Amino acid sequence: MNPEGDVEQDMFTAKKSEIQYLMGMLKKQAEEQKRIISTRLELLKKGSQQDLSATSAVVIEKLRSGILSYGAYTNNGLHDT
Repeated sequence: MNPEGDVEQDMFTAKKSEIQYLMGMLKKQAEEQKRIISTRLELLKKGSQQDLSATSAVVIEKLRSGILSYGAYTNNGLHDT
């Protein structure tokens, strides 16, 4: 295989890996959002506003964590190959 083909294959592999990583993150966040929405609905049914606020704080922290972990992923050079 020629050097251009090697570079092309490496880029393809890196992009495929990045897509798989992002799809995994998206799936995890979707599952977490589904769980949170279900929990919120239950809390609303019970009329517990305090618990709802605590759940919102957990959601915000999980989103921040996910964003930071993606930043670490892209800063490791895995994203820009």
